Amino acid sequence: MTNSMALHNNNGDANRQPAGIPAGGQFAVGHHAESLVSLDTGDLSDAEYNADGTFAYPPYPRSAVQHMEFWATVPIPDIVLERVATAYKIGAMRYGERYPYNQELAAQNRVYREDWRRRAELHKQEWAGMPTSLYNPMVRPMVRAAQLYWYSDALPPEEREKVVNARITLPSDQERTVKGVVEYFRLDECINAFSDPSFYDSQRLAEVINAVHDLHNGIAGAQES
Repeated sequence: MTNSMALHNNNGDANRQPAGIPAGGQFAVGHHAESLVSLDTGDLSDAEYNADGTFAYPPYPRSAVQHMEFWATVPIPDIVLERVATAYKIGAMRYGERYPYNQELAAQNRVYREDWRRRAELHKQEWAGMPTSLYNPMVRPMVRAAQLYWYSDALPPEEREKVVNARITLPSDQERTVKGVVEYFRLDECINAFSDPSFYDSQRLAEVINAVHDLHNGIAGAQES
């Protein structure tokens, strides 16, 4: 009879549970007919899929369209924009402003003297024609372009090509590809600035920003005098 089926142990006896004691102990898990909640995101629209992501924790890119839609709209903390703008300004400084020439050491050390001059000339060539600071309205779309580019590594090659070759126009700048924005503005050199310091130690950043401001104020004061 169907209703009398029971599991048997190796001795052939039916596994019996004493009356009043639930099978599996006091906290035995019951079996219900309800379906479990699915974590499969395959059926979600791009908008639904992106809704769970944040700047610090973006969704895993599943297509070029989904990836670009997310980075086109996700809110970016102002502190990240400030960090990127400051990091760019530091990079664009004249080499002598970033690394003042030590006259005393140079007089005694030919290697230092030649190496400093070589690095200064290389820096001058690399940054030739580049703006020394970023126009504020440029920074937000620039950050979006950089994140688009860096996170696209997880996409299949054909989908990634669509992302890196997508064309955008930054305020006060010409039209460029996403890859072109990252390369032209040398954003790989600022990559550590693309994070919210609330997750990390922001004291060091504040010290650097203050040092940059003091340096620029000192240079401006010297030029006026």
